[in-house]
Amino acid sequence: MKTQLVFGIALSIFFSTINLQAALQGPSTGGGGFVVSCPATPLEPAQTVLLDLYEAEEEFNFEIMKASGSIAQDYFKSADRTYTLQGYPDLAGTLRDEINTSIKRFFRIVKFVNDTKDLPVANDFGKKPQIPSQCQLQQIAYFDDASETVFVLQSIWDKLDTLNQAALVTHEIVFRNYRSLGENDSYNARVFVAHAYSVKGPLPVNSGLLSPNKKYTIVDDGRVTSLNVSHGFRLGLTTARLQFSQIGDYAMIAKTWADISSPVWELETQYEANSERLMCIVKTPNVNHVATAPLSGTMLTNHSVTLEYITGKPLRLKVMSAEGSVLVDHFLSGCR
Repeated sequence: MKTQLVFGIALSIFFSTINLQAALQGPSTGGGGFVVSCPATPLEPAQTVLLDLYEAEEEFNFEIMKASGSIAQDYFKSADRTYTLQGYPDLAGTLRDEINTSIKRFFRIVKFVNDTKDLPVANDFGKKPQIPSQCQLQQIAYFDDASETVFVLQSIWDKLDTLNQAALVTHEIVFRNYRSLGENDSYNARVFVAHAYSVKGPLPVNSGLLSPNKKYTIVDDGRVTSLNVSHGFRLGLTTARLQFSQIGDYAMIAKTWADISSPVWELETQYEANSERLMCIVKTPNVNHVATAPLSGTMLTNHSVTLEYITGKPLRLKVMSAEGSVLVDHFLSGCR
């Protein structure tokens, strides 16, 4: 059951267009898509690259896939890469028909426009892109949530190779999914696309997983967090490594972890008062411990993790952004 919960969220990101009406439930109005356009130099031809893939190479030093000449094939390769990073290397082949259906249904809601005045303006970068002074950012797309329409500027689309075109499709789907989770800028969606279209650079989700470890899957108000926890002794302190595969419905597709000072967990299962939930109650006598550590890795890098370990109370986990927004605030449940 735990695997199905995590796995289902991963599917929702790539296949949200299969049930587009359900995916479009959310508070926002839309989101853009951008390219980096650079003029020709004596050493390089003119280039137009999706911002997500530009940042993959320049910010993360990832090696990006090569265009195959087929949008559908490049989109499939990115899905295959995503599942491989998540630990499901054979899954994309099994789901090839669903992946092909996803991209076909996406293009049914695309409206190509020939004039920038027909493209709604977006300014949702979040972290400001760093590009060379001779290059410029150009908006290529806008996903209007209200009308269920993706506007794409034809003149820029025609300059992209199939890999960048497929990556734009993924960007629009992922950013729409993130907006439904409360995101109001595209940075984390761009990071996801950068990982999904890499061939070298990101570490797989379970890379370096310490042993022994215990897996927890936490469901709170329908949102899922899944992590493995192991304990060690580092720099004179007892440390818990929390390695996440999913954080509050955000599926991780690269190693994401926090090393946080913590006693070795001594927990017991109790039913929460006036509830049928089984909580993980701290049973170590006279231990009150609250600690915070940064979330490490190449995804959600501006977040921190707080662990509350207080005798007689449920073990509590919080994940918060640098701006103060709370992504996760859960009491752990279902311990054994």
